[in-house]
Amino acid sequence: MFTLAGGLSGPVSQGPRPADGTGPSIIGSVVKYESTTHTLTLITASGRKSVVLPRTAQVRQGPRLMAPGELSKHIGSKAKVRYTESHGILTAESVMLSISPD
Repeated sequence: MFTLAGGLSGPVSQGPRPADGTGPSIIGSVVKYESTTHTLTLITASGRKSVVLPRTAQVRQGPRLMAPGELSKHIGSKAKVRYTESHGILTAESVMLSISPD
């Protein structure tokens, strides 16, 4: 949080964001999650993409918040990953898994 002159406060910005609040994203199927490197790999229409998951990344399946380690139980599931990129490294902000039909 930051405080402006006059006592107003708000969240600290994490850098420039598009006006609609969305950033780049990847949609694909989960291939693997490597817990030692915190790396999620997806297969997309354009090939394999790997994304690092920091502690701040939220992982959800529908309304359920889950631990990143649970991703290894969802191999083959569809996922959408919102990310930032710096020096060629993709860092996840959020991972949204599809809900499997029962």
